Amino acid sequence: MPGSWPSEPPAEAGIKVLSEGNRIIKNDVSNNFNGILLVGVKNNSILDNTVCRNLGYGIRLEKAFGNTICNNSLEGNSPDAFDEGLNFWDGNYYSEFDNSTVGRTDRGDGQSGMGYSIPGGRSVDEHPRYGRR
Repeated sequence: MPGSWPSEPPAEAGIKVLSEGNRIIKNDVSNNFNGILLVGVKNNSILDNTVCRNLGYGIRLEKAFGNTICNNSLEGNSPDAFDEGLNFWDGNYYSEFDNSTVGRTDRGDGQSGMGYSIPGGRSVDEHPRYGRR
């Protein structure tokens, strides 16, 4: 079947964004090559999504700047996130971070007291969550 996982090419995703000013909210984005892919865009919001079991990245931002990625649950992707631009990440759950004890400090509210550096660039989730929501 064309376009279905796992035969999709690496540039494809369950949700692929090529325009600006979008709000991607409360979706279940699972079992794709990439979950959510933003390419060369800005001023998008990715909020409250469940992004899991994607063969490639859960959320991947390529040459994208000034986007907001908050309160998403990323689990079982390979890897969970990648950002080669500079974007605002906050309050997301990453299964690969939750499994790590390196630098893990709990503030008592389910969020870490230490940030999680998003692979690929300079973006940091200042308050990553522990455990699923």
